Amino acid sequence: MKKSRIRSFKEIDKMTKENLERFRNDNFLKNYYETDTDAYIVVTVTKENIYDQYSKNSLINNDFFDYLDELYKFANKSKKLNIVFDFDESFSEQEKDNVISLVKVNYSLRYYEKRTKMKSLAIISLILLLIGCIILATYATLEHFQVNYIVSEVISIFSWVFIWEAADLYFFARRELKIDCLKINDLYLANYIKKSAE
Repeated sequence: MKKSRIRSFKEIDKMTKENLERFRNDNFLKNYYETDTDAYIVVTVTKENIYDQYSKNSLINNDFFDYLDELYKFANKSKKLNIVFDFDESFSEQEKDNVISLVKVNYSLRYYEKRTKMKSLAIISLILLLIGCIILATYATLEHFQVNYIVSEVISIFSWVFIWEAADLYFFARRELKIDCLKINDLYLANYIKKSAE
């Protein structure tokens, strides 16, 4: 059973790669395409869909960023990413530049927020590790003086819980944030292209 499950996982991986290549090569995704060196995400921008409805045209709608995140999954990471803003005719050049600036500001703020969270998780994991080591030293002292077996074992368990939590935060929780930072960085550094409706 275990071999058949592994084989099915390999088949799913293979099918996923094939489907992704088919999507890329057949332009199945109408708003994503590639050339030999570049990947393009095309975004249709209207005044109704780009701005947050409560912001008086000063904030970009979160749906816009969700859309870019969704299409980014299909992007070939080895190619230069380009985001094409297909503006409708109601936008002036200044408004187009403003939209692109707001997008870049949003990505820089998201990046800063993730990096700050990564730093705080590193500090918290260091504190937990120190607490775990102090408790472990207490356990070693109690063992040396042959204090009650149950008390010393409970203290030992507490120390390893703190040490494990420190390792979990540092190596696993921060990993997800690092992946988010890489995605945000790619989207921030993408080449932003203005295109007017024809």
